Amino acid sequence: MEFDQEDFGLIADDGDGRMAGPSCRVRFLHGAAGYGPMNITIDDRGIRQLEFGTASRFETIPDGFAMVTIASSRMPRIVLCRRNLLFPAGSILTLMIVNSQNGIDLKIVPEL
Repeated sequence: MEFDQEDFGLIADDGDGRMAGPSCRVRFLHGAAGYGPMNITIDDRGIRQLEFGTASRFETIPDGFAMVTIASSRMPRIVLCRRNLLFPAGSILTLMIVNSQNGIDLKIVPEL
């Protein structure tokens, strides 16, 4: 049996070349009604602007903790949600942006 390191998150393609080391694949789904388009960043890396009801493509990020920030696209200085999340090596995650009692929140859904 051959061991393919890429299948286990040890080497991942980030779209701009090769990234050595453990990584995680993540995408976002905007399901928060009434908030309009949102800008999403992981640490200082901009993911993209999302409209309500749309999903981003999967992004490859290094494993470990990272700060996820969601801001209004209409007023970028207004941060709607900021959370420090763990991105385990080899995992594939969907982060759902949902309405909550205090505004919006992120729900982590592992892809199986």
